[in-house]
Amino acid sequence: MDSVQLKALAVEIAGALGLPPWWAYLLMLSLVGGAAFLGSYLSEKGKGLATKEDVEKLTNKVEGIKRQHLEILEDLKAGHQLRMVAAERRLQAHQDAFALMREQFNAMHTKEAGVVAGRCLQWWERNCVYLGPKSAQAFYDALWAAARHESFLSSRAPDEAVSENWKKI
Repeated sequence: MDSVQLKALAVEIAGALGLPPWWAYLLMLSLVGGAAFLGSYLSEKGKGLATKEDVEKLTNKVEGIKRQHLEILEDLKAGHQLRMVAAERRLQAHQDAFALMREQFNAMHTKEAGVVAGRCLQWWERNCVYLGPKSAQAFYDALWAAARHESFLSSRAPDEAVSENWKKI
């Protein structure tokens, strides 16, 4: 609608209502002002809705990233906890192995040597996975050297063989 049509509309409305002609200009000014205000208002309202939608999208993305980070953090905490438990278990296994080997060493040349060797073997079968490769092999070698030592002595094995076997214990 152009200005000529708007003026004609305002004059027609003022005439229909029985108003003086100058009201047509006031009515026209009101219509133009109202249209400008309404257009501006709707434009800002649209921007506000768009901004609100953008904020919602950004909030959802941020919350998603937070959730991912929390999941990763929980996984890391759980892994760390397992490593700590495993480290404690490995330390305990090494301490137990040392104590059993000391007991085996002290029981050598007594009637208890075979019984202690049996306990060492049972312990090794349940706990060898917690020992490091070198520690597990050393424990196993010492265990079997202790179990065979009596037979070395009773069979009058050469001193060198008895000595080598004793070094493993």
